[in-house]
Amino acid sequence: MVFVGIDVGSTDGVVVTRHNSKSGQATRLDNTAEGHPSLLAHGKKHSPPMRICLEATGVYHLD
Repeated sequence: MVFVGIDVGSTDGVVVTRHNSKSGQATRLDNTAEGHPSLLAHGKKHSPPMRICLEATGVYHLD
């Protein structure tokens, strides 16, 4: 099982992936329309099953 934690802020998001009880390096991605495909590409590096937890600040997670 792969776990993905995403902390969403106004200008960027921080993504950490955990697999087999080992956490990967935190990755900072732009919270913009141009940066959103980077988040999807980051997730596609891992095979299912995957659980994603999103920590949203204000309304910045809506996009």
